[in-house]
Amino acid sequence: MKIVLFDIDGTLIKAGGAGIRGLNKAVKEVCGVDNICDKFSLQGGTDKENFTTAFKQACGKKPSVKQFKELELKYLGSLPAEVKKSIKSNNYSKLNGVEQLLVLLSKRKDVMVGLGTGNLKEGALIKLEPSGFNKYFAFGGYGCDSHIRSKVLMKAVERAEKMLNAEIRQADVYVVGDTHLDVAA
Repeated sequence: MKIVLFDIDGTLIKAGGAGIRGLNKAVKEVCGVDNICDKFSLQGGTDKENFTTAFKQACGKKPSVKQFKELELKYLGSLPAEVKKSIKSNNYSKLNGVEQLLVLLSKRKDVMVGLGTGNLKEGALIKLEPSGFNKYFAFGGYGCDSHIRSKVLMKAVERAEKMLNAEIRQADVYVVGDTHLDVAA
């Protein structure tokens, strides 16, 4: 069995900045600081990592568990509206050829398709919903699993192994992403 893990942002879809706007709103509500995401790059990072960095940039310290959870809830609360805003402004799009590839892979008996993304699981589902791609992914590794991208991918493989009730060789795992961090992981 081959496992193909897809990143989301910049690989499957372009969400038109919905995630950045959602995190900016969350930090504004929790810390009172505007446009915090202008101060650092989120590309290739996990949500856990990006939320912690945003909080540290805004408040000068790491968030407590309670503060992190509040930031996460505010983010997830604003994300659906931000995705809709991207759709309305024609800034949300599926990448060319992705849907055809997902259809082909999903028909194969020797391939399982999953997610390997830095997004929180709920955030991933929200971002993918308008694309119709959620139906292709029965498992994944997510930014809520770890702040370390390689551990996110390992968690996805673990979940696939449980579904198959079999061990998966590392050589049978393929990762499709758009940043050097995807490749390094």
